[in-house]
Amino acid sequence: MKKKFLILAVLSGICCLSAMSPVFAEETWKESICRDSNVDAKYKKEIGCSNTKEAPGVAVGIINAVIGVIGIIAVLMIVIGGINYATSSGDPSKAKKAKDTILYSAIGLMIVLSAFALVNFVLAGAF
Repeated sequence: MKKKFLILAVLSGICCLSAMSPVFAEETWKESICRDSNVDAKYKKEIGCSNTKEAPGVAVGIINAVIGVIGIIAVLMIVIGGINYATSSGDPSKAKKAKDTILYSAIGLMIVLSAFALVNFVLAGAF
């Protein structure tokens, strides 16, 4: 049991670290103008600078984060199912349980990917 927990912990750590890779994007012209304190406030308002984050962008970020976590869990379940299948030692009930875990996790992963695509398609068109 300790060995399975250790493997799960290591795989979880690897997945979490790979999911949190930093993204370095070049600052756009508008962002640099909006952030500059020497620029006139009237000009900032004209080009559309805002002090608050827009609600649709925040909503998309939250939804994508939740979908990402669910996707990581689905992949971990596929790995756990594979480990259980490899360690079933020919026991048909354990092998069937492991195959079912892999199957249902793969189906869940497909649903998560479809949801991700659908949410981004719909929200990109709506906002």
